[in-house]
Amino acid sequence: MAENLPRLVCDHRFAVLFGASGSGKSSLLCAGLIPRLREEMSRRERPAVLRVY
Repeated sequence: MAENLPRLVCDHRFAVLFGASGSGKSSLLCAGLIPRLREEMSRRERPAVLRVY
């Protein structure tokens, strides 16, 4: 995973992850991106909400 991905996602108001079935979307989110996003969001002064559908 790119080191700057959590910062890139947090710097935008809305982010979407999409791709073909079996391309690793769930793995990216569950194994790394969601925990890193929570860390990044906790360091910021602005409140933020992380929703996964």
